[in-house]
Amino acid sequence: MAGVSANPNDHVLHEIQDRHRYILGGCVEDLWLAVSTLLELFPVVAGQVAYSGVSFGGGIGALVVPWDARVGRGAPAGADFWPPGAAPDPPLYRQR
Repeated sequence: MAGVSANPNDHVLHEIQDRHRYILGGCVEDLWLAVSTLLELFPVVAGQVAYSGVSFGGGIGALVVPWDARVGRGAPAGADFWPPGAAPDPPLYRQR
């Protein structure tokens, strides 16, 4: 991707100073759109949506689940872009 560092350790920091351009913001938006699409196509699952992610997906889920009431529970595992000790630790960190 043009403008993004070739160093994988820098990917998650790309444009972090600008909340409108932060690279992970687009990933979070994609997940919110996926939930919207799921609920549009299958409204019967409303109130039953959960998220589980490992590594990068765990980190994205940790950014999505606490702020999206449509996702009732989340289980991020091995969120690899969090600083040591900062990742959500419990396997099920929120359930409504």
